[in-house]
Amino acid sequence: MKVTVKAYLYLQKVLGWKELLLDLPDGTNLFEFFLLLRQSHGFPGAVAAGNSIRIQLEDDKWFNLTVLLNGRPIGSLQGLDTALADGATVTLFPPAAGG
Repeated sequence: MKVTVKAYLYLQKVLGWKELLLDLPDGTNLFEFFLLLRQSHGFPGAVAAGNSIRIQLEDDKWFNLTVLLNGRPIGSLQGLDTALADGATVTLFPPAAGG
């Protein structure tokens, strides 16, 4: 199945890409998706934290990553157990700061 991954803000610089089209095995869930993304596309150190992903972006600092599946927060779905479907879009947002 084909799944699109989009990275936003400074996460694009960290990863070295803005968008990927991945060919994944049928039945892949979000947890497995992140394992595959780390192995094959330079995704930084990541750990599952409940219904979210924590990533290591710099100097041993870990941040929660906002993850949307087809525009919906994964916490409103089945979290990392949510199965992906052909044509899905996974959107990744790093933590935002500002004032």
